[in-house]
Amino acid sequence: MRHLVNWGIIESIMGGSYFDYDSKTSAYARVILGVKIRKNIDKTQYFNDKTTTFAHERRFSSKSYVFRRFRILRVMSKNIKENKSDLVALDIISYFSRSLFKNNSPEEIVWDIAEKCIKTLGFNDCVIYLKNDEKKHWQQIAAFGPKKLNNREIIDPINIPYGKGIVGYVGKSGVAEVVYNTKTDDRYITDDEVRSSEMTVPIWCDNEVIGIIDSEHEDFGYYTKKHLRIVQSIANICGQKIGRALSEKRTSSFARFYEENPSPVFRINDSGEVMMLNESTRNVFGESVQVGEIVHIPELVKGLETINQNKKKLQIQISYGKQHYILDVCPNKSRSYYNVYAINVTELMEERNRVKKAESVKSAFLSTMSHEIRTPLNAILGLNYLMLNSDMTKSDLRKHLKSMEFSGKQLQSLVADILDFSRIQEGKVSLRHSVFNLHKLCDLVFNSFYQRAKEHGNFLNIEIEDSTPVWVKGDMGKVIQMLNNLINNSLKFTDQGVVLVYVSMKGDLGLVQFDVIDNGRGISEKNMIKIFDAFEQSDDQEVNVGESGSGLGLPISRNLAELHGGKLSVVSSLNKGSTFTLEVKFEIVKKPKKIKLDKKQNSEAHLLKLPVLIVDDNHINSFVVSELIKQMGYNTVTENDGAQALEVSKKMKPFLIFMDIQMPILDGYKATQMIREYELKMGLNRVPIIALTADAEPSTKEKALDSGMDDVIVKPFSPTQLEIIVGDYASRFRKTQ
Repeated sequence: MRHLVNWGIIESIMGGSYFDYDSKTSAYARVILGVKIRKNIDKTQYFNDKTTTFAHERRFSSKSYVFRRFRILRVMSKNIKENKSDLVALDIISYFSRSLFKNNSPEEIVWDIAEKCIKTLGFNDCVIYLKNDEKKHWQQIAAFGPKKLNNREIIDPINIPYGKGIVGYVGKSGVAEVVYNTKTDDRYITDDEVRSSEMTVPIWCDNEVIGIIDSEHEDFGYYTKKHLRIVQSIANICGQKIGRALSEKRTSSFARFYEENPSPVFRINDSGEVMMLNESTRNVFGESVQVGEIVHIPELVKGLETINQNKKKLQIQISYGKQHYILDVCPNKSRSYYNVYAINVTELMEERNRVKKAESVKSAFLSTMSHEIRTPLNAILGLNYLMLNSDMTKSDLRKHLKSMEFSGKQLQSLVADILDFSRIQEGKVSLRHSVFNLHKLCDLVFNSFYQRAKEHGNFLNIEIEDSTPVWVKGDMGKVIQMLNNLINNSLKFTDQGVVLVYVSMKGDLGLVQFDVIDNGRGISEKNMIKIFDAFEQSDDQEVNVGESGSGLGLPISRNLAELHGGKLSVVSSLNKGSTFTLEVKFEIVKKPKKIKLDKKQNSEAHLLKLPVLIVDDNHINSFVVSELIKQMGYNTVTENDGAQALEVSKKMKPFLIFMDIQMPILDGYKATQMIREYELKMGLNRVPIIALTADAEPSTKEKALDSGMDDVIVKPFSPTQLEIIVGDYASRFRKTQ
């Protein structure tokens, strides 16, 4: 009986890829089936196609013979498939063995592993983690499969803390694991999606787990022992390479840090010979520090003797040119060499010197202030004692009172300087513009210094150029303060000389120039800038007897001039005199209409006995204000806190209230708000409330006005200021009646 051999069946049993007439495996099949084919004959002579019957039938003695041959073929087919798997494993291992000689980064190596596992072993995904000791987690570095975004990028990379998940557990134990069903393992951590099985293999290097190869598959029980052996082989081969690459990366990073360090870093042996150095060392120390030569820094050479004795870290301070350095000399464990780290402390030392100088200046300032404050204070207290305990004529009393007034004004000026300077430093000074007569202001300032100049034998004169505008808009108080400071400064350093004040117009944009010229002691060139520093006074200037000051007048004036859009400068020669030039920008305005005070109305106010309420917790202040207002012809009532003021205002209905701001129980802000609420509720006319405060900050005035007050008077104030305000509000009140 003839038996036809279906080669399609044979090929399907063996695996189509192995039925190749040019391969060794096809020869096995030919031998088993007893088929003799000459290599030089084309296979089309024997087959029409892969499913057609053998072209030349061969006789076999029996059916069993063919079946036995098929059974043998099946066994051989299985062996061939296993051989194929072994060949794949050998191919992968061979690939990674050859790659050991390539110089790759850690990232390149792990991406290569992930890609090979996917493409060759047929895994769904392969993720590689590397150890991150700094952050205590396994960092996802490579992910070939669904998480791969594009060339070597991962979608949402995750990091797994030490000891967490299957990855963390294997990283801790160092033993590979195959999980056949992730649903039954509570250690499983979902990454991009849930998968059914997982294989996790540690990567070892020098007795330490440095990485993890992790693969997941959608099928339960997918991974075999052969998969595990192959991946373990890859991990074993690549572990040392990854470890070496990581070490080289750290070394390279350190080398860059060392070479690119902006501070000098170098190494010397115990003899002081330079072993290595970075570029900054070359740039800073030049020939003093050269490789192979003894270091030419005397302080360092001397310091080595100390280190060689106690073997401890040493800090050495050196000066190299105009720069200052701290050298940290650190011996290594074997004491065979020393690392030297140079830190530039030039700015730090300069700052320290500035601080020391500032402390010295401040200390001198406090000493001066102590003298300046105690001197007029002692005069006031002494004169007060004499007046209380002596029988004096009216003339003597008046003379003593004048002296007390002068001492009081000295104190006021000192306190004003200190407070003004503090506000200027904090940027809290603002200008309060008003319209005033500039010519009269200059005359007023001149007259206030005339007697003092005469006492020191000085001739004081003021000249105002015709082109100087008469009516201007600016901060009158600040202008007076600046002129006072400049004239006071000239008189302080001029004895039996001349002080001239020359006022002129500079251009046509409202810029007025004040030149204060003297032929006094003058200022040396080195002290020109110094005199504008806070608390400083010229070293080469000796003040007149009884004259001194805070040392703040000129710095304050310069700052105020700049606030006014001008400047303050000086030209001086030692022993020849000085010229201080102050420029101030004003708005030129027309002469305002004069408002005459109605004397008839004032007398009517006196007859009407209009009440004024004064609220101040300081009894002396409230007494002074009360007495001054009584002299104007008004009745007054005084209270010492806001709560009492609220009740009294309801009963006596004053036409004007003077309210201190800082008081116990109820402060001025709150008391004013409550008075306004009561007026609104009862439908009463609004009573003007004037704030009395020692706080000259603009924010305080703003807060006072926001609380419902109408105006602010800053202590200390003059009787004239008080009279103008009371008269103004009395006139307004009368018009409403």
